[in-house]
Amino acid sequence: MAWLGMNLEVVNGELPKWRNLAEEIGTIVTNVNTQVQQANEAWNGPDSDKFISEWEGTHRPQLEKIKGMIEALCDTLQSDINQQRETSGS
Repeated sequence: MAWLGMNLEVVNGELPKWRNLAEEIGTIVTNVNTQVQQANEAWNGPDSDKFISEWEGTHRPQLEKIKGMIEALCDTLQSDINQQRETSGS
């Protein structure tokens, strides 16, 4: 017989790990942004402009999008946990 449902204890224990991943990505974005600003203060010219533009226009938005996607997954997982609790009467 196939197992069906959710092991609430295990899945609920994983949720904080997912939330931490989103927070870590936010911290990385903040730290890289600080480093990029420091580089910008010490580096002038077309190459530095390109470097800053790539961070601000491409890389940072992608990382922020990934962070948002993980946060959305966390919200979905929390909702699924709540539904399973209601269903199983836990």
